[in-house]
Amino acid sequence: MKTSSPRRVALTTLGCKLNTYETKGIAELLFREGFREVPFTEAADLYVINTCTVTGRADHSSRQMVRRAIRLNPNAQVVVVGCGAQRDPASFAAIAGVDLVLGNREKIRFAEHLDVVGAGAKQPAAAIRVSPLEADSPFEDLALTRFRGYTRAFLKIQEGCDFACTFCIIPSVRGASRSMPPGLVVDRIARLVDEGYSEVVLSGVLMGSYGRDLKPRLDLAGLVERILGQTRVPRIRLSSLLPTELTPALQDLLAGESRICKHLHLPLQSGDNRILRAMRRPYKRERYAALVTELRTRIPNLGLGIDVIVGFPGEDDASFATTVDFIESLPVTYLHVFSYSRRDGTKAAALDGQVPQDVIQRRNLILRDCGRRKAREFAVQQVGTTTEAMIFAELDATTGMRKALTHNYLQVLLPAASQVGLAQVDLVGIRGRALLGSVGASTAGRAVASFVTNSIPAVGLGPIEAGVRELD
Repeated sequence: MKTSSPRRVALTTLGCKLNTYETKGIAELLFREGFREVPFTEAADLYVINTCTVTGRADHSSRQMVRRAIRLNPNAQVVVVGCGAQRDPASFAAIAGVDLVLGNREKIRFAEHLDVVGAGAKQPAAAIRVSPLEADSPFEDLALTRFRGYTRAFLKIQEGCDFACTFCIIPSVRGASRSMPPGLVVDRIARLVDEGYSEVVLSGVLMGSYGRDLKPRLDLAGLVERILGQTRVPRIRLSSLLPTELTPALQDLLAGESRICKHLHLPLQSGDNRILRAMRRPYKRERYAALVTELRTRIPNLGLGIDVIVGFPGEDDASFATTVDFIESLPVTYLHVFSYSRRDGTKAAALDGQVPQDVIQRRNLILRDCGRRKAREFAVQQVGTTTEAMIFAELDATTGMRKALTHNYLQVLLPAASQVGLAQVDLVGIRGRALLGSVGASTAGRAVASFVTNSIPAVGLGPIEAGVRELD
């Protein structure tokens, strides 16, 4: 249903990298239908808000973005999709100016709802199209082969979650774990490589559970072996994995295969066993520590990130101190620190020992400082080495230099003339927390980098949310 003239569409994403991936899929569909994308801060004919519901604050932020769109252009069509829409569609439909509310299955089938979107007319009342997520719901995906504005590609290979962590609402809005068939994964990656992408990030809600629903079963290690054997993809990056899902076979692949990025993100959430039990996490701190130590022994330059939640109900000063000491002892390279936010519909919301917000905020700052220190220490250790990096098209706004991402998840600034794509990069210096590099081991390149090291302003280097933005 092509539009007669290019209509403007503005899209925004709240929450996780899977939401970002799915927003990209909706955008590509709309581009094929004749729409032209504009920034979400501008007037558009159609607004698409992909919502998050992981916390009460996420719901609030989602509603704020809906109202912002309506203020920008009261005559525009407004479509609300995603996890917030799945959980509480009526609350979004009740906002005056909303035309269409789509749940997570309907979001993936966005093309089926162009009868409303393609018509271009405001609706007298919001249409709600939300179907239940049944245990046997199939894996569904938006067939993405282009990622406008991204040098890397992303592929969702798994959806849903079978765990019941007491703080998490996601299983109820994403459904049970289900997997993309391996043949389709290989085909999608082959097409992404044909489109010119040199790195593909494999993603999922609980990616380590890949294949448990398939017949015959195939685990994540087996899938990665097929990808390496049947495609020409130069580089694969694994997104977040539970420590219990990092099987010996997967560890062997990570250590031995040069085409797999030496980078892992292993959620911890707490370093105190009592809190881990209350969270219903499927591991203890001792197992986590042993795994992390073994990984860094086998892969000395491994980039290793962790998630941690501060202020979970029952977290007293002693258990928080235990968590801080535990994280300090680990050879991790960055932290993602989250403040616990009470989420109606989760078991944690009813637990005793809710932590005051001022205490949560103070603990958050302590761990963020720990994360910054560990990130800098790891970056300093890499100076003087040569490593593979993905050089992005995007330039750093402060320095005008080219941005790049190493295989082990370090941000690097390169001369602006550096060619986009995979390259061997010399890490020659550090300014503030930013690594500086040059492409190739030439004396001239090192001289340029030396000049840059002494002349550019100090800039920050922090962990990247894979899939949300290539570099921040």
